[in-house]
Amino acid sequence: MKLKTLLTVFAITSLFASCTDTPKKSETANASSNTESNEKSIDGEYTLDTSKSVLKWLGWEGPKDADHNHYGTMKFSNGKINMKGNEIIKGKFSLPLSTIYVEDLTGGKKEILKDHLMEEKFFNALLFPNIEVIIVGSKDGIADVEIGLLGKTVLTKIPLNISMNENALKINAKKFEVDFKEIGVKGFKPRPKNPKEAISPVIEFDLNLIFS
Repeated sequence: MKLKTLLTVFAITSLFASCTDTPKKSETANASSNTESNEKSIDGEYTLDTSKSVLKWLGWEGPKDADHNHYGTMKFSNGKINMKGNEIIKGKFSLPLSTIYVEDLTGGKKEILKDHLMEEKFFNALLFPNIEVIIVGSKDGIADVEIGLLGKTVLTKIPLNISMNENALKINAKKFEVDFKEIGVKGFKPRPKNPKEAISPVIEFDLNLIFS
């Protein structure tokens, strides 16, 4: 009787083990693959997609709240960036002044303002056709940036939002200001007699970069 009982217990145990669900190899492989996808590193060099990247600008005459503002966009001709973790190691970009586009005016007034900005007393596009931007690095989402304009350099800090999806690396910055007073642009100089007509050397930007 004891032998018969032991054989019965053994049979039931074997049957239970064979019926227990175990993950299939394909399911295990898929789970591993999904984990690797979710933890994809963004380390490395990325090239700017110039067709999808844009810099928005806003300038004003007199006090900003006087609503005597102009705004528009600029496009990049090229750009590259190097990432380590979620921070920028270095980056370099070029924006041709010829890509200045005015959005708040219509008809011929668009070109009049653009030509005005490209004159010698402003950005002197004939001698300095490009704005060169270098990101020296970033920490905790704040980038140290050098802006080359009129043969001079403006140093500033820009808060950046960096994200990565399956298709692209994206870097955005919303409503940050850069003060160009120190480089001595003639058109930005104060007008003591008519302060409300002085054009501010501070320009507000929105940045949207997409990298392949």
